[in-house]
Parts: sequence; C-alpha cells; structure tokens
Amino acid sequence: MKLTPERTDAIAAEYALGTLQGGARRRAETLARQHPELREAIQRWQHQLASLTELAAPVAPPTALWARIDAVLRADLALRKGQAPSLPTQRQTGAPMGGTRRAPWAWLGAGLGLGLTAFAIASSLSASRLGREADSLRQQVAAQNALMSQARAELAAVARIGFVSVLADDKAGPALLATFDPQRQQLDLKRVGSYREAPEKSLQLWTLAPGQAPKSLGVLGREARERLQALQDDVGNERLLAVSLEPAGGVPSERGPTGPVLFKGAVIAL
Repeated sequence: MKLTPERTDAIAAEYALGTLQGGARRRAETLARQHPELREAIQRWQHQLASLTELAAPVAPPTALWARIDAVLRADLALRKGQAPSLPTQRQTGAPMGGTRRAPWAWLGAGLGLGLTAFAIASSLSASRLGREADSLRQQVAAQNALMSQARAELAAVARIGFVSVLADDKAGPALLATFDPQRQQLDLKRVGSYREAPEKSLQLWTLAPGQAPKSLGVLGREARERLQALQDDVGNERLLAVSLEPAGGVPSERGPTGPVLFKGAVIAL
C-alpha cells in the first residue's frame, strides 16, 4: 500500500486515539512495521496526546448500569458454583424483577439478557464518549499546533543579539546603544543621550579595527531608533564603533571621517 503524507497522518492519529479496532488496528501495526514514516507519525501523535490525557474530564456512568452489571456478575458466579443466585432487587437494577423464586435456567436467561443489555448500553456509551473525546482531542491538538506555530513565528521575529556597544562622549556620557543580530546581519541603533545635530549636519557611523582604515556603516537619521544592515566582520570582536559629525548626507567611506568624532565605544560579544 502506498502511503501518502495525509493518509499516514490520518492512520497514525486514529491509531494513537484508539479508534482503530480489531483487524484495522492489526493492519495499521503491520503497515507500521513496513513504513518507518508511519511509525514516526504514530510516535509523534502519541507524544502529543500524552500531555492531553489530564484534560479529559471523567464521565461517570449511570448508577443503575453498574448495579445491573454487578447483579449479572454475581448471578453468573453463583451458577458456576452450582448455587442458586440471589434475586437482584429493584433498587439494584433500577427496574422491577418479578417473583422471588425462579429455576436456574430462568436465572441464566435473565442473566444473559441483563448481560446483553448492559453490554449494549456500555458499548453505546463507550462509542459515544470515545467519539466526543476523539473530536475534543483533535480540536485540542489543532489548537496546540496553532499555538506552537504562532510561538515559532514570534520567536523567529525576536532579534538574537550577538554583539553590543555603548557609544559615549569624552566624558563617558552614553549617547547611543548599538546591538547587532548576526543571523539577520542587522545593526540596531538607539539614541539614549540628549545630543541632536544641527539641520545642516549628519551623524555618520564608522567601524574601526587595528591596522585598517575606517569604514562607513551608514548615515544616521534623526529618529530615536533606526536599523542598518551590516556584516559581522564589521561589527565583531576587536572592533570599535565611532560616530562623527559630517555635512548633511555624510561623506564617502573611502574619505574617512572629516568632522570631529563625537562618540565611540568598543564592540562586546554576548
């Protein structure tokens, strides 16, 4: 049998839920021995459902049902021992049982009748409850998967900070906080000081390394926070970030800073 991903997942779900019975369950077990992907799907479903078993509310059967089953078992046990079974009372069974003396074969017939009735009621209740629980579990698993997908999306949206630098002035007053996400190659800059450049001037960010010429990482806007694309080699260990005051729009990188360096800070790996 060729198993598609959809059919594999459906069989695994039914097997883990216990809705596959008899020959269908045995065929699923045979297929699982032949198809590793089905075994993995069954294990995945069983793992998912294991945490949900505590969520299922217990459902108590009718009191009369247990009384009837108990009466049938007692009558059967008495017949096996060759004794005359005691008559189940109306209080035990929930229904009038007639006279007080019957032949053993009559008791056997009554016992079988009660047994079949109890079995039918129990089977009906089990199938109905199983169906409700299966639907409830499917809904809970679907909701859990949706929450997991949302959590993955939110986790992927969170920046992973690999390097940080606090750029300060000559008096050690912090002016900019720079954080770098290596995965996205993204540099996040946040102004934390009160300095604001004049309209005809721009702040330009540089990266410095021993024995290398300064390299421009971009011109800063006037917002309190902004992001620049950068390479990890430019924002890694043994690097120094610096901000110079330049003419509006900045200067070409190859020229290096032409104005005063206002803020600088070492890059630290986290």
